[in-house]
Parts: sequence; structure tokens; C-alpha cells
Amino acid sequence: MAPCRYHVIFILAICEMLFFGGLFYGWPSLVYVLKEESYYFDLCVHNDTSRITESVVCDKQDANLNLVYTIGSTTAFLFLLPVGIVFDWFGTRLTRILSHFILVTGLLLMLMSSPATPYLLFPGMMCLVVGGTSLYITLIQIGNLFAKHRSTAAALISGSYDASAVVMLFIKLAYDAGVPLQTSFTILISCTVIVFIPTFYLLPNGKIPWPLPPNYKSSIHCDHREDDDTKESDLSVLSHEDANQKITEEDNRYAENPYDVEFPTIKSCLRSPSFILLMFWFCMQELRLSSYTGLFNPLTVEMTGGNRQLVDHYTKVFGFIQFGVILFSPLGGMILDRNKGKPNRQPYDDLKDSALGFATTSILFVLFAIFITIPIHRIQYATFILCGVSKAFLFGILFGILPVVFPFRYYGTLTGVIGLLGATVDLLQYPLYIMTQKYLNNNFLVMNIIMLIACAATIALPVYVTYHARRLNKKANTL
Repeated sequence: MAPCRYHVIFILAICEMLFFGGLFYGWPSLVYVLKEESYYFDLCVHNDTSRITESVVCDKQDANLNLVYTIGSTTAFLFLLPVGIVFDWFGTRLTRILSHFILVTGLLLMLMSSPATPYLLFPGMMCLVVGGTSLYITLIQIGNLFAKHRSTAAALISGSYDASAVVMLFIKLAYDAGVPLQTSFTILISCTVIVFIPTFYLLPNGKIPWPLPPNYKSSIHCDHREDDDTKESDLSVLSHEDANQKITEEDNRYAENPYDVEFPTIKSCLRSPSFILLMFWFCMQELRLSSYTGLFNPLTVEMTGGNRQLVDHYTKVFGFIQFGVILFSPLGGMILDRNKGKPNRQPYDDLKDSALGFATTSILFVLFAIFITIPIHRIQYATFILCGVSKAFLFGILFGILPVVFPFRYYGTLTGVIGLLGATVDLLQYPLYIMTQKYLNNNFLVMNIIMLIACAATIALPVYVTYHARRLNKKANTL
């Protein structure tokens, strides 16, 4: 059983992600408030219609606000590469200090923005996204502390990252109750103190190694026995490689990861068919998810015929369902962990077990994409649920499997490369939206069908992984 300090770290990680992780996923709630506050309303054609009605149907306002989200979400993935490299080279503490600074900067910019200075939304959203995602990268390694339940713990942290969309919903509800938007962001800034606790007192200066050395668990107990205190102090300031070397000298049972031999360099990882297909699998599904989140308001307006009360209702429902993602998030990790600890495990069984997780995620995204194409607004309740569950599986599976099938020393860099490709693909959502506005009169059916086909094509990854894992196990058994 994991020491209780592990559970304290895990609970704080959940709280940190719920407050600051994926705040940009709450964009549908925030954009509703921004439109109520008349951000970019000066671009609209004014007539005798009331401000509220105009703000719901103004295409230019929607386009500019969608651009804020597109640039923000794209920046998150672009910055994953430098953040991942910093994490791999300098460890957890420095990465978290930089992430906290960026996060606070983003909150300050959002606080200072106004209808007179809407351009502050762009750097504000960019910093919010980069700061929250960078913290997430430093916390996903906590799953390494839980051995057989490693992927499940990582998936729960990932689910908390997704569920933080509810923060923006609470900001919207507070705004409806008369609380100014600036007040809400001021409160969020004061809550960032929670980031300091794990940064300086609970998490190591370097990285939590994987596979976890046998003696590592004895170094982090809640009951600070004197013979363990020195060891804990030493390990907390060691880098990943130094910690592994120190513990290996004490205990020769430290397990070797077979993927360290298969992927000796970062180039060998990037050139492998598994990684290339993994990038395609992630990018296509992330584009479907990101475009739906960014275009939620105009999609809902178009589907409800511009009914403001229905738009408000569905915005609230969507926000609450996104918070419920945390309930589904362990499922992806449980799929990856389902056979861990069983006897007679072969070297590449972890890779083979991941195929079911990849296939389940692809199927969920296909269903999600199908439901989006149905132009009946009452059916969107099911679409909201599928959106949340699909998102939980996507990130839970991705970040759960990366350190298992590739050497952990490349984890940050590989995450950054995937993010870089994801950012490039994410940029497509804005021109797709403009084309839909200009040539299809806000009819999103063509765009939705294209993305449905792209999501269906991701089934290639689990098919290849199943074949590849069997081939590797067969090869290992013949040696």
C-alpha cells in the first residue's frame, strides 16, 4: 500500500488541477460573460435591437472571440515542447515556479481586460493555458508513486485537469448573481498559493522516476523515522538520473524498462510508427474536441435559433457536465492498469493492453462526432456527456501510456512534440469557422462530417499497436 504522504500529494494535485488546470475548457461559460460585457461589440452592426440580442447573433463578435480561444488553446500545445524540455532537463521545481508565474500573469491580464481593452484577452488566455498545462505536466508523474494503479492515478489527475472547466461556470454564475468578472479573477489569483505547497514541500526537485525503484517508497513516509529522514532529504534534491543511480546502488532489484533498449535516443522514439500513429490519433481527436469547445456558443445559437434563454441553459448544463468528467476519468487508467500485477506478464504486455484504451477512445469520439451532426438541440445533452467522457479518455490514455511505452527520460520532450503537432492542427479550427460563416451561412454540417471521418480514421492506432505488441513479445520469447 502506498505511504500516506503519497495520498496527500495526490489529493493536492487533484485540487490544484481543479482550480487551475484546464481553465480554457470553460470557454463556453466565459465567452457568454464576455458577450454580456460587450467585448468586441463595437464590431457589430448596430440597429434598434437590444444589446443582449445583438451580442448573441453578431458574427464578427463571435469570430473575434473564437480567435481568442483558438490562439489560446494553440499556444498551450506550442509551449508544451519548451516546457517539456525544461521539465526533462531541470526537473519539477523550476518548471512549477515558471508555470506559477505564467499562470498568475494570465489571471492578471484577464482581470485588467475590459470592453475597451479586449486585446488583453489574447495574452491573458495564452498565459492561462500555458500555466495550467505546464503545472499538469509536472503533476502527471505522481502516478508513478502508485505502482499497479499508476495509470488510474494519472487518469484521475487528467480528469481533474478537464473538470476545471467548472471554474469558469462558477464565474458565470457569480456574474449572473452580480459579482463583477474582475472580482472573480482576483479571487483566483489569491488561490494560487495552493501551488506553493507541493512545489517546495512535497514534490522532488528533480523528477519521480519510472519504473519506481523499490526503496523509493520507503523514503517518503508520513511517519518520519530518523533513518528515512536523511534518505528523503537526499532524494528530494536529486535529479531523476541521480536518484535512480543512488537507489540502484542500494538495491540491485531496480527493474529495467524494455523500452529503454528499443528506444535508445529521442530520434528513435519520434521515428517509430507507434509514435507517428499516436500523434495522428491525438491530433484528429483534439481538433474535434477543441473546435467544438471553441464554437460551442455559435453552434448552440445556430441550433436553438438564437433563443437566449436556451443558450444560457445549455451553457450551464455543459459546464456542469464537464465537471462530471472527473467521475469518468479513472476508467481510461483502469483499462491500462487492468492486467498489472498478474503473473507471467510478457515484456510488451503494457503496450498490448493500451490497444483497448486507444480503441475505446476512438469509438467514443466517433459517437461524439455523430451526435454533433444531429440538428436537434435536445439531443445535445447526450453530446455534452460524450464530449466529457471522450475528453477524459483522450488525455487519460495519452499521458498514461507515454511514460510506459517510451523511456520516461524523454517524457517531457515527447509530450511537447505531440503538443506542437496538436497546436498546428488546432489552428485549422479558425479558418474552418470563417469558411463556414462565409460560404455555408453558419451551417456546420460539412465541417462536422469532415471531422467525423478524421475521428474514424484514428482506429488505425489500436490496430497497429495490437499487431506490433504481439510481434515484439514473440521476438522477445525467441531470444
